[in-house]
Amino acid sequence: MFKPEDYELPLEKVLTLRVINDDIESCSDIKVLKNSLKDTTRLLMTYQHLLGTVLKDQILSNLTRMIEEETAEESS
Repeated sequence: MFKPEDYELPLEKVLTLRVINDDIESCSDIKVLKNSLKDTTRLLMTYQHLLGTVLKDQILSNLTRMIEEETAEESS
């Protein structure tokens, strides 16, 4: 489904990631790092849920359309 190049970040994202990594490396406050990790994890899980919801809705829409097309072909 995915091509190898789909896993490569665009240059803009690579730069953003570098800035974030630099901020993490320079941070010595464990509490701040813990809170950031919790926030990041919550955000990741939210995006995973949203992606799953979109994919499920798209698959259901495609299946409905395919069934309707098949039914229309059979009745003509």
